Amino acid sequence: MAAGRVITLRRMFWHFFIELLLGLGLSVAVPWALFWMAVNFGIANYADASENVAKTAASLLETAEDDSEVLGQLSARVKYLVLNDACEVVDTSMDEAEIAGAIQFVKNGTIAYDAGKQYLRIEREGRYIILQYEMGTFYTNDWMEEHLPSPEYLLVILIACNAILYSVFLITRFERRLKGQLAPVFAATREITAQNLDFGVGHSGIKEFEDILLSFSDMKEELLASLKKQWKSEQYQKEQIAALAHDLKTPLTIAQGNLDLLGETPLTEEQMEYVSQTSESVGRMTDYVQLLIELSRAAVGYEYHFRWFALPAFLESIKKQAAILCCKKEIALETGIGEVPDEFYGDAMLLERAVMNLIGNAVEHTPAKGRIVFAASVTGGELELDVTDSGEGFSAEALAHAKELFFMKEHSRSTEMHFGMGLYFADSVVQRHHGTLTLENVSVEGGARAVIRLPEKI
Repeated sequence: MAAGRVITLRRMFWHFFIELLLGLGLSVAVPWALFWMAVNFGIANYADASENVAKTAASLLETAEDDSEVLGQLSARVKYLVLNDACEVVDTSMDEAEIAGAIQFVKNGTIAYDAGKQYLRIEREGRYIILQYEMGTFYTNDWMEEHLPSPEYLLVILIACNAILYSVFLITRFERRLKGQLAPVFAATREITAQNLDFGVGHSGIKEFEDILLSFSDMKEELLASLKKQWKSEQYQKEQIAALAHDLKTPLTIAQGNLDLLGETPLTEEQMEYVSQTSESVGRMTDYVQLLIELSRAAVGYEYHFRWFALPAFLESIKKQAAILCCKKEIALETGIGEVPDEFYGDAMLLERAVMNLIGNAVEHTPAKGRIVFAASVTGGELELDVTDSGEGFSAEALAHAKELFFMKEHSRSTEMHFGMGLYFADSVVQRHHGTLTLENVSVEGGARAVIRLPEKI
């Protein structure tokens, strides 16, 4: 289990939500506290401060004998206008625009609200006193009043900035925490993607992520067990193939010995030719069996022996062997050898076996008195070895899987004794030579075609 307390995602999001609400509350409370302190220290005034001053002055003007003394003590944010009965200006601290608004208020009682002004009217004997004030906060310091936004705007700006900054901070912290909890999940995913199952699965402090990690751990163990089982199965197959190849050596040795004895008896020239061909074929089978043993037992596969070899002689040997195979079913063998280099670099023995596997497969699936074409040429810097038969061709399943080891599901081009190794082996040899093996059907003439393409320089 994970070290420390494990919480659920739901609880984690509730924590985030509560922290967000508390933070937003503080984002509002702190600027308000600062504003309250500014008012108490006389730096700023409340929005109704001018109204309170105007109302106090109006009360004094109603009873004062000398209104000029009261008017002279008004603050800069409260202005006055003194009119006679004919609405003529007697005294004022307003400008012309403000005077016009005040006279309009006296005459018809209307206020131009777009100007943001409020008025109080005091009637004295033979004249009117109009007090004008503005609703809104303001600074007591002239410099601050001139250069800073009004206190109420500054309050809104501070609240908005605090809310945004705190939200960004909280989201960033939540993101980092979530990424930290997801890090073991990402690490386990990378290891499994890289096919590395020898690693320890980490833990997370979030229950849902911890459940995922436990699932990864179980999946890793099951996959590891499956791979071990598969490896054991493959090892068993290799051992069985090696045992079968070893058992084949005994009858081949007996056959070779009998052929040697038969060659020492009086034979006709034709019989000697048959004995020679059979002895050569048994020798090749012995080499192939030995190679199969080496391939099955080698831990890292067969060690290829790359060297320069005579290409014309190589092709001639293939033609000779192909002719022998075709003779049994009276199959017509056609060859087309184009211009090829004198030498080629590769493992001659394995390449020969790969090509002969293709020819053997073609012979097996070509009807009696059919036709097989073997061609060799150099095109675009590649050596092409082409085997085409007049059989029934590959099925769609065979085209997709014929090069896989032990493919036996396609019965149209396999027999009961075919273990699905020929095309697989040929493809493996070609890949080790950095070439390609292409299988296709010949649409016009019918039949199958296998083409090996090998680069002239590896």
